[in-house]
Amino acid sequence: MMRNSRVPHRTSVPTRTAAPRRPGVGVSAAFFGNDDGDDVTHGTPLAPKVLQRLLRSARQDGRLNLSNKAIKGPIPDAVWHIYDPPETAHASIDTQDAWWEAVDLTRLIVADNEITAIDEQIGQFGGLEVVDIHNNKVHSLPSSMNGLINITTLNLAQNQFTIVPDCIAHMMRLKSLHLQGNQLKTIPPFVTQLPLTHLDLSSNHLTDLPDMSRLEGLAKLLLSKNQLRALPRLPRTMRELEVAENQLVSLAGDDPVEYPFLERLDARQNRLVGELGPGLVAPNLKELYLSFNALTNVDALLVPAKRLVIVDLRDNKFDDLPMALVELPDTLKRLDVQNNNLRALPPLLGRTPLTSLLLEGNMIRGLPRNTTTVALLRWLRDKIGSFAIFI
Repeated sequence: MMRNSRVPHRTSVPTRTAAPRRPGVGVSAAFFGNDDGDDVTHGTPLAPKVLQRLLRSARQDGRLNLSNKAIKGPIPDAVWHIYDPPETAHASIDTQDAWWEAVDLTRLIVADNEITAIDEQIGQFGGLEVVDIHNNKVHSLPSSMNGLINITTLNLAQNQFTIVPDCIAHMMRLKSLHLQGNQLKTIPPFVTQLPLTHLDLSSNHLTDLPDMSRLEGLAKLLLSKNQLRALPRLPRTMRELEVAENQLVSLAGDDPVEYPFLERLDARQNRLVGELGPGLVAPNLKELYLSFNALTNVDALLVPAKRLVIVDLRDNKFDDLPMALVELPDTLKRLDVQNNNLRALPPLLGRTPLTSLLLEGNMIRGLPRNTTTVALLRWLRDKIGSFAIFI
């Protein structure tokens, strides 16, 4: 590990070299749980000795995890003085905490507390790459964070933000931005100019969004539980799109746009009615969730999608099972069409490799009751030769 021979002054951006990350510790570990391996009882007040131990560890490996430590109000002031020399002037070179060899802080995790504000002094930690303050009571970020240009992951979820902090516009290395569970009503255009791969805006009060097609590296876009009536132009790089529990009446415009990487689409509980338009083409779609709408036809979406594994169409208005599902080349595993208006099933459905077929709440009669999916598919195969099974 490379170390500096001096302690950086807290009024300037430090230039120390961070300790290498331990194998197996990824971004998700920063968000959930204790990343430093300490056996500290979660949710208990943070004792001074425990805090000093955590600060000492952070000086050695660049990771400070104060999540779920019952912190109320501001972050303890000692955090902002983590690199101050000890008061004693006789620190031995053999001391366990060689403060003069401290490494740059790269991860600051203060999630699951009752923190109300982030001090301006956070700006001294210029090496920060991950900042996680989710599940607190924070409503703004200090302007000093304008200088934290190395941040790649910022988790502000489940706080009290009503506007997106301006300092985020300066984080031109930001890949993962979590803003879910706040009180946002608008998203500023600068968000669409960041190099994001993961953007979570779910559980806010959004009614519209800026053009997002410029987010050319975005793979995961989460917009569920808002008040969206329409979707903007979206990046074609998406692999996952969640727009459930909004007020959408369509998923795209009339002109077809192909999303070649999209594998998961969740548009449950919207206001989609009748025939789904042709605007969204996803040939590599694997999971499709359209339940709790009023749809009668989704062929425009199903026909190009030849790799579907899970299809959820429950609680819609389908009179007939889409034949595109029957024609899938041995991929479909789970099909939920409960609570529709189905009166018949095509026997060819019996040739699909389904492991779960849910049919309750339809008007189909004559089907075996209280049977397994395997037995039902066998029964359907036995009926091949007739057009369909009627009441």
